[in-house]
Amino acid sequence: MLELTLITGRTRQQGLGLEEGRFEQAYREEVCRVELSPQDLARLGVDEGDAVLLQTEHGSMSGTAWKNDGLPEGLVFVPFGPPVNSLVGGDTHGVGMPEFKGITVKVTRQ
Repeated sequence: MLELTLITGRTRQQGLGLEEGRFEQAYREEVCRVELSPQDLARLGVDEGDAVLLQTEHGSMSGTAWKNDGLPEGLVFVPFGPPVNSLVGGDTHGVGMPEFKGITVKVTRQ
């Protein structure tokens, strides 16, 4: 198990998947993509394509591990979508939008 910092965002593939439809395979695969640095993949003992579990105090999601050579050690990236929504809390701090970056997350191999 690693305790990392979650960041979220949009990806090109996610946008292409949305064009096909939210319930199509391409979109569902992209929003379950869990990108980790090569160092964090090694520390977890997982390879690209392995299943991982992400957990926060708000919930959990399953995803597929992928290597991101440009991602610093200690960060994990997941595209916006229904799975990652389960990891964020409902507190909007008065701005109407919950935090989608800087969330402490536990990542384990499934």
